[in-house]
Amino acid sequence: MPEEPTEPRTVDKNGKAPDNRFKTFSGLWASYRNAREEYLKNDVRFTSIRGIYDRNAPVDPEFLEQQGISGLPNINTGEFASKVESYVSTWVDLNTGGYKFATVKLKRKKENPPEVCDAYDEKATEFFNEAITEWEDDVETRSAANYILESCVRDTQMGLFGIGIPYFKDDTDWRFCSIPTRKVFVPQGTKITLSNSPAVFVDTETTVTEIYNLVSEADEDSGWNKEAVYRMLFEKTAEKT
Repeated sequence: MPEEPTEPRTVDKNGKAPDNRFKTFSGLWASYRNAREEYLKNDVRFTSIRGIYDRNAPVDPEFLEQQGISGLPNINTGEFASKVESYVSTWVDLNTGGYKFATVKLKRKKENPPEVCDAYDEKATEFFNEAITEWEDDVETRSAANYILESCVRDTQMGLFGIGIPYFKDDTDWRFCSIPTRKVFVPQGTKITLSNSPAVFVDTETTVTEIYNLVSEADEDSGWNKEAVYRMLFEKTAEKT
Protein backbone atom coordinates (compact mmCIF):
# COMPACT_ATOMS: atom_id res chain seq x y z
CA MET A 1 0.00 0.00 0.00
CA PRO A 2 1.25 3.55 -0.71
CA GLU A 3 2.68 5.46 2.21
CA GLU A 4 0.28 8.00 3.70
CA PRO A 5 1.90 11.46 4.11
CA THR A 6 0.25 11.93 7.53
CA GLU A 7 1.23 8.49 8.86
CA PRO A 8 4.39 8.72 11.02
CA ARG A 9 7.23 6.46 9.99
CA THR A 10 8.78 4.13 12.53
CA VAL A 11 11.75 1.77 12.64
CA ASP A 12 12.16 -0.72 9.80
CA LYS A 13 12.41 -4.50 10.17
CA ASN A 14 16.08 -4.13 11.10
CA GLY A 15 15.33 -1.65 13.86
CA LYS A 16 16.74 1.37 11.98
CA ALA A 17 14.95 4.66 12.62
CA PRO A 18 13.92 6.79 9.61
CA ASP A 19 15.70 10.05 8.83
CA ASN A 20 12.35 11.87 9.07
CA ARG A 21 9.25 10.71 10.92
CA PHE A 22 7.00 12.25 8.27
CA LYS A 23 7.35 11.89 4.53
CA THR A 24 6.65 15.54 3.68
CA PHE A 25 6.30 18.83 5.50
CA SER A 26 2.71 19.15 4.31
CA GLY A 27 2.00 15.73 5.79
CA LEU A 28 3.61 16.81 9.07
CA TRP A 29 1.55 20.01 9.19
CA ALA A 30 -1.70 18.21 8.34
CA SER A 31 -1.02 15.58 11.01
CA TYR A 32 -0.30 18.27 13.59
CA ARG A 33 -3.47 20.20 12.78
CA ASN A 34 -5.60 17.05 12.94
CA ALA A 35 -4.07 16.02 16.26
CA ARG A 36 -4.50 19.50 17.75
CA GLU A 37 -8.14 19.76 16.73
CA GLU A 38 -8.91 16.30 18.12
CA TYR A 39 -7.14 17.00 21.39
CA LEU A 40 -9.17 20.15 21.94
CA LYS A 41 -11.99 17.78 22.89
CA ASN A 42 -9.86 16.49 25.75
CA ASP A 43 -9.58 19.98 27.22
CA VAL A 44 -12.93 19.44 28.95
CA ARG A 45 -11.53 16.42 30.80
CA PHE A 46 -8.20 18.10 31.57
CA THR A 47 -9.95 21.24 32.82
CA SER A 48 -12.35 19.24 34.99
CA ILE A 49 -9.57 17.23 36.65
CA ARG A 50 -7.45 20.32 37.17
CA GLY A 51 -10.46 22.12 38.65
CA ILE A 52 -10.92 19.39 41.23
CA TYR A 53 -7.22 19.61 42.11
CA ASP A 54 -7.48 23.42 42.43
CA ARG A 55 -10.38 22.84 44.85
CA ASN A 56 -13.00 24.49 42.69
CA ALA A 57 -16.60 23.84 43.66
CA PRO A 58 -17.90 20.48 42.27
CA VAL A 59 -20.67 22.28 40.37
CA ASP A 60 -20.48 25.69 38.70
CA PRO A 61 -22.08 28.12 41.20
CA GLU A 62 -23.67 30.07 38.33
CA PHE A 63 -25.46 26.90 37.19
CA LEU A 64 -26.87 26.31 40.70
CA GLU A 65 -28.01 29.92 40.83
CA GLN A 66 -29.77 29.59 37.47
CA GLN A 67 -31.58 26.52 38.80
CA GLY A 68 -32.64 28.39 41.92
CA ILE A 69 -30.74 26.05 44.26
CA SER A 70 -27.70 28.17 45.04
CA GLY A 71 -28.21 27.52 48.73
CA LEU A 72 -27.41 23.81 48.47
CA PRO A 73 -24.01 22.56 49.72
CA ASN A 74 -21.38 22.76 46.95
CA ILE A 75 -18.13 21.79 48.62
CA ASN A 76 -14.80 20.39 47.42
CA THR A 77 -13.17 18.85 50.48
CA GLY A 78 -9.73 18.75 48.86
CA GLU A 79 -9.25 14.98 49.20
CA PHE A 80 -8.10 14.62 45.59
CA ALA A 81 -5.64 17.51 45.92
CA SER A 82 -4.29 16.02 49.14
CA LYS A 83 -3.71 12.62 47.53
CA VAL A 84 -1.97 14.12 44.51
CA GLU A 85 0.26 16.28 46.72
CA SER A 86 1.14 13.25 48.86
CA TYR A 87 2.01 11.28 45.72
CA VAL A 88 4.15 14.12 44.35
CA SER A 89 5.98 14.70 47.62
CA THR A 90 6.90 11.02 47.77
CA TRP A 91 8.46 11.18 44.32
CA VAL A 92 10.24 14.46 45.09
CA ASP A 93 11.78 12.82 48.15
CA LEU A 94 12.93 9.88 46.03
CA ASN A 95 14.37 12.16 43.34
CA THR A 96 16.17 14.54 45.67
CA GLY A 97 16.82 12.62 48.88
CA GLY A 98 20.16 11.23 49.97
CA TYR A 99 23.61 12.55 49.21
CA LYS A 100 23.29 12.22 45.42
CA PHE A 101 20.53 12.62 42.85
CA ALA A 102 21.35 9.70 40.57
CA THR A 103 23.74 6.80 40.11
CA VAL A 104 25.30 6.44 36.67
CA LYS A 105 26.19 3.02 35.29
CA LEU A 106 28.30 2.99 32.13
CA LYS A 107 28.39 0.23 29.56
CA ARG A 108 31.16 -2.14 30.59
CA LYS A 109 33.87 -3.47 28.32
CA LYS A 110 35.10 -7.01 28.78
CA GLU A 111 38.74 -5.96 28.63
CA ASN A 112 38.35 -3.69 31.68
CA PRO A 113 38.61 -5.30 35.13
CA PRO A 114 35.66 -4.77 37.52
CA GLU A 115 37.53 -2.30 39.71
CA VAL A 116 38.25 -0.07 36.69
CA CYS A 117 34.60 -0.17 35.60
CA ASP A 118 33.50 0.72 39.13
CA ALA A 119 35.89 3.70 39.13
CA TYR A 120 34.44 4.92 35.83
CA ASP A 121 30.90 4.59 37.20
CA GLU A 122 31.81 6.58 40.31
CA LYS A 123 33.45 9.34 38.30
CA ALA A 124 30.51 9.59 35.87
CA THR A 125 28.10 9.68 38.82
CA GLU A 126 30.11 12.46 40.42
CA PHE A 127 30.14 14.56 37.24
CA PHE A 128 26.42 14.03 36.57
CA ASN A 129 25.35 15.00 40.07
CA GLU A 130 27.59 18.05 39.94
CA ALA A 131 26.02 19.03 36.61
CA ILE A 132 22.54 18.98 38.17
CA THR A 133 23.66 21.70 40.59
CA GLU A 134 24.81 23.80 37.59
CA TRP A 135 21.41 23.71 35.84
CA GLU A 136 21.28 27.48 35.34
CA ASP A 137 23.77 29.11 32.98
CA ASP A 138 25.93 31.99 34.21
CA VAL A 139 24.98 31.59 37.85
CA GLU A 140 27.76 31.70 40.44
CA THR A 141 25.95 29.79 43.18
CA ARG A 142 25.21 26.11 42.67
CA SER A 143 21.69 24.88 43.23
CA ALA A 144 19.51 21.93 42.25
CA ALA A 145 16.36 24.03 42.55
CA ASN A 146 15.57 23.88 38.82
CA TYR A 147 16.01 20.12 38.71
CA ILE A 148 13.66 19.77 41.67
CA LEU A 149 11.14 22.18 40.12
CA GLU A 150 11.05 20.37 36.76
CA SER A 151 10.73 17.03 38.55
CA CYS A 152 7.87 18.37 40.66
CA VAL A 153 6.00 19.66 37.58
CA ARG A 154 6.43 16.29 35.86
CA ASP A 155 5.25 14.33 38.90
CA THR A 156 2.27 16.62 39.50
CA GLN A 157 1.12 15.98 35.95
CA MET A 158 1.59 12.26 36.56
CA GLY A 159 -0.56 12.44 39.68
CA LEU A 160 -3.29 14.40 37.90
CA PHE A 161 -3.49 12.71 34.52
CA GLY A 162 -1.57 9.43 34.82
CA ILE A 163 1.35 10.58 32.66
CA GLY A 164 3.97 13.27 33.15
CA ILE A 165 6.09 14.33 30.20
CA PRO A 166 9.62 15.75 30.36
CA TYR A 167 11.42 16.39 27.07
CA PHE A 168 14.83 17.53 25.89
CA LYS A 169 15.09 20.60 23.65
CA ASP A 170 17.89 19.15 21.55
CA ASP A 171 20.23 16.16 21.18
CA THR A 172 22.94 17.44 23.52
CA ASP A 173 21.36 19.39 26.39
CA TRP A 174 20.79 17.02 29.31
CA ARG A 175 18.43 19.45 31.10
CA PHE A 176 14.85 18.38 30.55
CA CYS A 177 11.71 20.51 30.48
CA SER A 178 8.43 19.38 32.04
CA ILE A 179 5.24 20.60 30.42
CA PRO A 180 1.49 20.16 30.97
CA THR A 181 0.27 16.81 29.69
CA ARG A 182 -2.52 18.56 27.80
CA LYS A 183 0.12 20.33 25.69
CA VAL A 184 1.36 17.05 24.21
CA PHE A 185 -0.66 15.12 21.65
CA VAL A 186 -0.11 12.36 19.13
CA PRO A 187 -1.15 11.91 15.48
CA GLN A 188 -4.79 10.89 15.15
CA GLY A 189 -5.99 7.87 13.17
CA THR A 190 -2.91 5.85 14.16
CA LYS A 191 -2.03 3.25 16.79
CA ILE A 192 0.15 5.77 18.62
CA THR A 193 -0.58 6.65 22.23
CA LEU A 194 1.29 8.84 24.72
CA SER A 195 2.86 5.68 26.15
CA ASN A 196 3.95 4.35 22.74
CA SER A 197 4.99 7.31 20.65
CA PRO A 198 7.52 7.42 17.82
CA ALA A 199 6.07 10.88 17.09
CA VAL A 200 4.40 13.45 19.34
CA PHE A 201 3.57 17.14 19.00
CA VAL A 202 4.47 19.61 21.74
CA ASP A 203 2.26 22.68 21.74
CA THR A 204 4.38 25.43 23.21
CA GLU A 205 5.02 29.14 22.82
CA THR A 206 8.11 31.03 21.75
CA THR A 207 9.11 34.55 20.79
CA VAL A 208 10.20 36.03 17.49
CA THR A 209 13.64 36.68 18.98
CA GLU A 210 14.01 33.05 20.11
CA ILE A 211 13.05 31.74 16.66
CA TYR A 212 15.44 34.16 14.96
CA ASN A 213 18.34 33.21 17.25
CA LEU A 214 17.61 29.49 16.87
CA VAL A 215 17.63 29.66 13.08
CA SER A 216 20.61 32.02 12.90
CA GLU A 217 22.77 29.70 15.01
CA ALA A 218 21.70 26.50 13.21
CA ASP A 219 24.21 24.86 10.87
CA GLU A 220 23.56 24.03 7.21
CA ASP A 221 22.58 20.45 7.96
CA SER A 222 19.95 21.37 10.58
CA GLY A 223 17.06 21.25 8.10
CA TRP A 224 16.02 24.88 8.58
CA ASN A 225 15.13 26.90 5.48
CA LYS A 226 16.60 30.11 6.84
CA GLU A 227 15.42 32.34 4.00
CA ALA A 228 11.83 31.13 4.37
CA VAL A 229 11.90 31.63 8.15
CA TYR A 230 13.34 35.15 7.86
CA ARG A 231 10.70 36.04 5.28
CA MET A 232 7.93 34.69 7.50
CA LEU A 233 9.20 36.61 10.53
CA PHE A 234 9.39 39.82 8.50
CA GLU A 235 5.90 39.40 7.06
CA LYS A 236 4.41 38.68 10.48
CA THR A 237 6.17 41.47 12.37
CA ALA A 238 6.93 44.30 9.91
CA GLU A 239 4.78 47.39 10.24
CA LYS A 240 2.64 48.17 7.22
CA THR A 241 2.10 51.81 6.24
